Amino acid sequence: MSVALPAIPSRHNFLSPERELRQLILGCQDKSKKKYKTQIISFSLKVDPIDPLSILAAIAPSGSPHFYWENTNKEEAILGYGVAKALTITAGDRYLKAQTFIKTCLNKTVRIGELNIPGSGPYLFCSLTFFNSPPSRNSPFPPAKIILPAYQIIKQKQDCVLVINLEVDCNTELQDLLKQLQDKMKAFTWSSDIFKHKLSQEQQNIACQEEYKTLDNFRESVASALQSIGDRKFSKIVLASALDITSRIPFNIPQSLNNLRQSYSDCCIFSQSNGKGNYFIGASPERLINVRDGQLITDALAGSAPRGKTEIEDDSFAKKLLNSEKEKREHQAVSEFLIQRLSELGLKPQRSRLNC
Repeated sequence: MSVALPAIPSRHNFLSPERELRQLILGCQDKSKKKYKTQIISFSLKVDPIDPLSILAAIAPSGSPHFYWENTNKEEAILGYGVAKALTITAGDRYLKAQTFIKTCLNKTVRIGELNIPGSGPYLFCSLTFFNSPPSRNSPFPPAKIILPAYQIIKQKQDCVLVINLEVDCNTELQDLLKQLQDKMKAFTWSSDIFKHKLSQEQQNIACQEEYKTLDNFRESVASALQSIGDRKFSKIVLASALDITSRIPFNIPQSLNNLRQSYSDCCIFSQSNGKGNYFIGASPERLINVRDGQLITDALAGSAPRGKTEIEDDSFAKKLLNSEKEKREHQAVSEFLIQRLSELGLKPQRSRLNC
């Protein structure tokens, strides 16, 4: 896969958009001065289709924090990297703090450029752990972090947009703002040759793998889980064991993501970097939540079956999965849990036929 960032078309008149910028900034400057000391400028520009993963491969050595998400079959991908504005939450009501931060960012954001294309405008990326407080001092990821990236590349089928976000003082002169935008654009385009990065299908050389939990420990966990269910503390518990995998060479994150998207094209491929050499990557068949046009969609997914080597085996496994009483109970438990939680929010959830 070879891609290159196109030159900026002349119709954008990017080097001298004084008239548009002056009208937009002067129109909101008085309002911003009353509320905020700074503003966020979000500039959207349509570009030719480009593979966001190849861009990640080009900027990965810089160690900049990034967020990446892709669904290959739906032809959707998004990459955010660098930091325009960020909030780290280590204690307290992280959801309320995150919501307040996001609202503040959006309220003081001035959107300019091509705003009629899909994916234009600022995106804020949120990461939350399972814990309200760090389990240890050395935890690579905080309980919650919200980032407005300096750069966003959003690709939806054949539409591709570059978004540049930057924070400026509300008294920033127009020429200073133009220079900042131009510098950001130059930083993105200077290495266009690097974007011609071919992602190979070579597998990485894994030296060994060690289980964190021994068989006896896992048996103890199962017994403890069954006891908790028997005591009605829980209705369902999912147990998992961790593996420590060591490689002779450093993991190539973009290459690993490329292998995942080739192997699991119907899954959501994701990667998050904290900018300190730690990554959280994976491929998930589940969509936690999607909100679009005032409609919230979430998936209830429980139960699993292996893939067959042939279509006949696949069909056989699928029928066993659909007819399994155990799998039906697990699916029903997840579905009922989601219905309960959504109802508690004052919503009126409706189940599709597939989730009944």
